[in-house]
Amino acid sequence: MEINHTNSNIIIHPHNNQKIYDTFVNMLKQLKEKICISHLNLLNPNDNIDRLNSEIKESFEEIDDMLYQIANLKKEYLNFLSIKRITFYILDNKTLYCHISSIEKLFDSFYNLIYLKNTLSEKEYDKFNSKFNRELLKFEQHFYTMVCKPSENYNEDVLSSIIIL
Repeated sequence: MEINHTNSNIIIHPHNNQKIYDTFVNMLKQLKEKICISHLNLLNPNDNIDRLNSEIKESFEEIDDMLYQIANLKKEYLNFLSIKRITFYILDNKTLYCHISSIEKLFDSFYNLIYLKNTLSEKEYDKFNSKFNRELLKFEQHFYTMVCKPSENYNEDVLSSIIIL
């Protein structure tokens, strides 16, 4: 693995590409399993749910650190951050646990996207990636309009005055 010192991003070369992807995909798979377990436990809450939520958050942080450094996964990194932000919001509010199944489905799609990146041609991957991006956008629109509570910092009058300037 070579590190580009100007921006500290890991540049993946063909000779070590598979090992890095295998490690990354394995981390995603483990997180996917934790989210699935979380979904099942949320249906029947118990004392372990806080520990499980903590483990999920920790796994997201570890993947975030790794993904941030991989230069040829920048678009995927931005998608991952969106999923992470939404997941943390849901995990921090027990009244929103009913939405964890949607996170599970979305993360499963993300996992498949990453898994296929190294096996599909660029054209095939772009098609699959476009489909995922539509799915993510649709989910984000639903989440931010129907699930997420507006911030107390959000003020339409202030925003419209800024936009008009």
